[in-house]
Amino acid sequence: MYKPKAASIFLNRACPRHCPYCNSVKPEIEKKRLSVEEWKNVFELLEGLGVEFFLNLGTEPLLMGDEIVELVRFWSKKDYEYGFYSTSPEPWFSKLKDKLIEAGIRNWSSGIDYIDEVYRNGKWSSFTHELVKSQHDELIRKAREAVRGMKEMDKYVEETHAQITISKMNVEMVPGIVKWLSENIENIHVGLNFVEYSPENYMDFATSFNKAHSYFFTKDDIPLLKKLEEEINSLDNKYKARIQNPLDYLSNYDYIINLNRRCALKSLSMGIEADGTIRLCGYRQLKKKLTVKDLEENPEKVLSEIEKEHEECHGCYWSYPYTIEKGDIDIVNYRSELWKRRLEYNEVSI
Repeated sequence: MYKPKAASIFLNRACPRHCPYCNSVKPEIEKKRLSVEEWKNVFELLEGLGVEFFLNLGTEPLLMGDEIVELVRFWSKKDYEYGFYSTSPEPWFSKLKDKLIEAGIRNWSSGIDYIDEVYRNGKWSSFTHELVKSQHDELIRKAREAVRGMKEMDKYVEETHAQITISKMNVEMVPGIVKWLSENIENIHVGLNFVEYSPENYMDFATSFNKAHSYFFTKDDIPLLKKLEEEINSLDNKYKARIQNPLDYLSNYDYIINLNRRCALKSLSMGIEADGTIRLCGYRQLKKKLTVKDLEENPEKVLSEIEKEHEECHGCYWSYPYTIEKGDIDIVNYRSELWKRRLEYNEVSI
């Protein structure tokens, strides 16, 4: 039977950002969000099932205010391995930063699509210019706040992580973004992940193809993807060693375009929704309505349903299952010997 090693957690479903490819804001779920005490019980339940890593995706957890500080203090007490995703939106970041540090926050992870300095110093296609122009103010605000947050938290956390969502808007800039982050944030690790669209209702993390079609890759974009692969591979090892993914993640054009890679069951990160509903993973809802109460009362039933629905899944191209299957779950543990070795010797492969 499926035994989860990791869990994707939506602590809340609110966010001040307006990323065109994202569909994570869910007001109807946010209204039913679990309390801090309920979340503590969920984490302990998952720990008892063998979960070793918690991917706390938010949507934007800083909007939870002092509740997120209390959860961070709980994670510190439990010594959990986790990722904490935030783009450091104001005014919440300034209000909570010192409290989170005092609570012992261990990880700071941010979605980074764009670095203004990289854009201003480069020459890009007219297509890239048009997409940047179409959401310039939002890009600037998100990028500046996220980068400032990573720089400030880098002094206090054990690991700082940037997740670059690669789309047609920024694909030409990605090598420059990797270099800039590596040079400007001392302890940075960089994840690469291709933008996704939702082919069916249950993949609710992403928006539909039609709503943000300019951002998604098609077969006509293979030359762009090949150029990206070549430029990343030509980077100095001191930059490539910072990249979390195996570099051949960039070369599977069919998966990038069709989003149809089916992950191995062992690498599937089961999910918990903000209202306590069980998810298949971070990207997909579970079709059968089950809750953490069901997981507590009959874990075999819930895990069997996850295993069954995994067999029916269309697939995606989320980089984490791919990376874990190619390497090891230690790739998400930045305190591991694997990362110490990579960064000391500028090793690239996992």
